[in-house]
Amino acid sequence: KVSSLTFTPSEVAQAFSHFSYWATGQKCLICDLQGVFEKEKNMLRLSDPVIHYRNKATKYGKTYRGYKGIATFFDTHEC
Repeated sequence: KVSSLTFTPSEVAQAFSHFSYWATGQKCLICDLQGVFEKEKNMLRLSDPVIHYRNKATKYGKTYRGYKGIATFFDTHEC
């Protein structure tokens, strides 16, 4: 018998952020995602990302914090 797993939209966004860090070889993190969950379609539309780069000095918008932003995410993230 196959059972299904259920995740909240917040858990999906957190997992995506964590995945983005490992998928880029720990070079960047996509976080602070906003989204809308469409229950009828079982679809989560994510938008408004912040991308923190580990080794970039260039600022990418008002919320960009570089490595400090990555560290802050993982200080509060639970796997």
